[in-house]
Amino acid sequence: MKNYFRKKPPIIPKFIINRDDVVELTLAVDVSSTVARLRTLLVQRLPNLSENEQFIHSNGAPIHILDENETMISELLHESSNVIFLKTKSTRKLMTASNSMELCENKIMDTSSYVEPTVLKNQQRTSTLPGVITPSIPFVDTITLKSESGEKTVLLSNLLSNATLEVDNKKLSPTDVKRIVSALKQNNKVKQLRVVFGCHDVIEILVEVLNVNRTLTDLDISFGMNDGDCVLIANTLINNRSLEKLTICRNEITSVGCKAIGEMLKSNITLKYLKICRNNLRDEGVKFICEALMINQTLCRLDIYQTKMSANGCAFVAQMLRMNRTLTLIDIGDNSINDDDITVIANSLKSNSTLIELDAKWNKISEIGALALIDTLTVNRTLKTVKLQFNSMPQDVEVRINQKAPQLKTTGLGICSII
Repeated sequence: MKNYFRKKPPIIPKFIINRDDVVELTLAVDVSSTVARLRTLLVQRLPNLSENEQFIHSNGAPIHILDENETMISELLHESSNVIFLKTKSTRKLMTASNSMELCENKIMDTSSYVEPTVLKNQQRTSTLPGVITPSIPFVDTITLKSESGEKTVLLSNLLSNATLEVDNKKLSPTDVKRIVSALKQNNKVKQLRVVFGCHDVIEILVEVLNVNRTLTDLDISFGMNDGDCVLIANTLINNRSLEKLTICRNEITSVGCKAIGEMLKSNITLKYLKICRNNLRDEGVKFICEALMINQTLCRLDIYQTKMSANGCAFVAQMLRMNRTLTLIDIGDNSINDDDITVIANSLKSNSTLIELDAKWNKISEIGALALIDTLTVNRTLKTVKLQFNSMPQDVEVRINQKAPQLKTTGLGICSII
């Protein structure tokens, strides 16, 4: 009777191991284990298994051996397939990146390499086991780069091997862009990612990346985001603990997207630099950000250059500067700020002891506004850099600022340029 009620051991499913298009064996394995554990099991059965053989993720990307401890076996399975693929890393002769076009440009000098264009077909693969047909998977380790001079092919694995990666939608097919971004879910090399033009098409994939990637610290998404995209990214960053710089310039973000950014800033404890310049934020959008920065204790740099704010927006900035104790730089350039506006901000800086740099270029500040800043600088000894280029003021203002605030360095450029 005791044996009847005894718990039966769980049944561990068996999987087909496909090695370079040849079915080697079947193996019972727990899919919740790591790929590193799977390699250990296979070495016992396949003594000639090389480190040069890579497991293939279900999205088609090869998994580097250093990433196997962080990848689950379940991630290798394509839909309802029970086949696990291994591919030997290509050893064909590569061209150096210096001889190829600068598309997915890795800004750190490294060993990015290019191969001659090849056509890779996903054909139905037939297993050597009787009655078993292995389903095809989209394994392609190459990306096609377009330019005026033609097309080149680059190894995806090389693109993902450096710390900085730029993805230009104008020079890549939509499919390749998605494959590159999706591969970052398993990547632990790329720290800085820049996606330009048409970034709307990969926002959902980027959200998935930000949910699992712990390496990315700098993200630039320019040209193509709307408010909906902004909300998705902001909501994801509420609990993100790795990203330190977010650039979302030259997009179609309004106060709607800014509201989500503000809510994110109230909870996020990692982001240090926010560049949201050249968007249609207006006063309401600036208000959401400034209100959040009265709570946030992490952000150090804020760029709201050319965001179409008026006197009300400047008032929100001034109120925030009175209370904020972490911001060291703010850029409010090209917002049609006049003498009254800059005077309000200058007065708020009398009680601020953290701001080091104020950038107010390309505004409508005259001698009156500059004198208000001079008055502030006699009290505030923390502010070291004030940029007033391309404003309407006489050159002798620079001389008077030198007299009142010797802590600042000035350079004469024919306009008031205090840096």
